[in-house]
Amino acid sequence: MRSLPAKEEKRSVNVRHDVILDVPNNDNIDDEYKSAFEKVNVALQALENGSVNLNISIINFNASETTLNDDVCKRAIALLPEAYREYYAKSILPGKVACVNQCHRGHPKPKRCSYDGTCEVSSQGPSCYCRHTDVTWYLGGDCSYKVNKVGFYAGLGVVAVIAVITVAVLTAYLVINQKKVKRSKDIKQELVKEWLEDDFEWPQQKKTYSVGRAPHDNPAYSQGDFYRRDSMGKDRQDFSAGRSYTQYSTPEPGIDLQYFHRNVKIDRPQIRSSFDI
Repeated sequence: MRSLPAKEEKRSVNVRHDVILDVPNNDNIDDEYKSAFEKVNVALQALENGSVNLNISIINFNASETTLNDDVCKRAIALLPEAYREYYAKSILPGKVACVNQCHRGHPKPKRCSYDGTCEVSSQGPSCYCRHTDVTWYLGGDCSYKVNKVGFYAGLGVVAVIAVITVAVLTAYLVINQKKVKRSKDIKQELVKEWLEDDFEWPQQKKTYSVGRAPHDNPAYSQGDFYRRDSMGKDRQDFSAGRSYTQYSTPEPGIDLQYFHRNVKIDRPQIRSSFDI
C-alpha cells in the first residue's frame, strides 16, 4: 500500500443572490431605490477587499439594477373580484409605481370621456357617464358628438316653417298660373265664338256686265270671230255664231235680268280653334 501526498487545488463558486430592498412607495421612490442600491455596492466592495473578516474570499462581483415588474399590481388587486382585475394595469407615475384602471390617464389603454364626462369601471368594463343629459344628447359612447336639445328643436322648427312657406308659395303660384291660363283660354274661345256668330256677306260688285256679253266671255275675241273646222281639217269662219249676239244687242225675251246683279252669300265657315286639337 502506497500513500500519496495531498495536493491543494484552488476552486471558485459562482453564486447569484437576489437582494430584496424595502423601499417606500412615495414621491421619492427613485432616490430611495438608488440610495439602497449604493449601499449594496459598498457592502460587496468591502467583502472583495477583505475588510470584512470572513472565511471566504470574494474575487469578483457584479451588481445590476432591476426594473419594477407586474408583481406590484398583482398584489394590489388580489383582493378585488376577478371580473375587475383585467381592467387594471401597472403604471409608473411621476415618483411612484401605481396600479391603475382604464379610467386613469396613466393606463396603457385609457378610457377617455369628452365634455367632462365621468369614467367608472364596472364588471362590464369602463363606461362614461355624461353630464347634463336632460338638455343635451350625446351621439357617441364616450360623451362625444354633443347635441343641444333646445337648439335642435329650434332648428327643426325653422326648417319646418321654411318648408311650409315654400309649399304655400308654390301652391299659390300654381293656382294663379292655372287661373291665368284658364282666363286666356276663355278669352280666346270668346273671341272665336263672337267671330263665328257674326254674319259675313260678300260686298256687292260694282262692275256690271252688258246684256249682250256673258260674264264668262273672253273680250280678246269678237263674238263674230268664230271658226269651224271642216271635214278637210281647215278652219273656216262661222258667221252664224255671232249673228244673234252683238256687243250692244239686247237680251232676248224670257231672260230674267235679276240674275245678273244678285248678291252672293256664302255659308258660315266651320273653324276649329287650337284648343279643340
